[in-house]
Amino acid sequence: SVKGEPFNGYCTVKVNGRAVNLTKDNMDVGLELAARTLAARLVELTQVQVSLVPIPNSHAHIGVPPIFRTLALAEAIARYSNGIAEACPALLWAAPKDKQHLVGGYRSASQFHAQLRITKSLSRPVVLIDDVITSGSQMLAATYALRKADVTVPFGMAVGRTTTEQRPQVLQWSEETLTQHIL
Repeated sequence: SVKGEPFNGYCTVKVNGRAVNLTKDNMDVGLELAARTLAARLVELTQVQVSLVPIPNSHAHIGVPPIFRTLALAEAIARYSNGIAEACPALLWAAPKDKQHLVGGYRSASQFHAQLRITKSLSRPVVLIDDVITSGSQMLAATYALRKADVTVPFGMAVGRTTTEQRPQVLQWSEETLTQHIL
């Protein structure tokens, strides 16, 4: 699947020992599987109460109701977190922004952090949630904005990362450290 394009294929995964084809018609099943996997890993990684703050999708901005895909993902993760996490849409864009996958070019976190707004008070440590990471610049910008406001951000989680090549076993857990000079 190409980011920003309709999902026209399928992915076969095992659910309770049974092969299930995930397609555009049953994306909710894929969301639940991803949420369960991320929630299980979240419970392993932290023993304290956390707020799951989703990276806002491009249309999620000040002045519109906070209804967006990454928020739905954060809410699903919270449901499976054994009470450790709550979803909190505490970040929004100041105004609608261009979809990054349509713009192209170098993506620096510094081009995004000035556009992010913290819209809710956060007293718990924050785990950032994203659906797909391309360069990591939006997650880094969110980390910078929150830490600048004295919010603890121990880590972020995403369902996937864009890649230029097809790989076997693409649905597996991996850990990467994203680093970039922000300012």
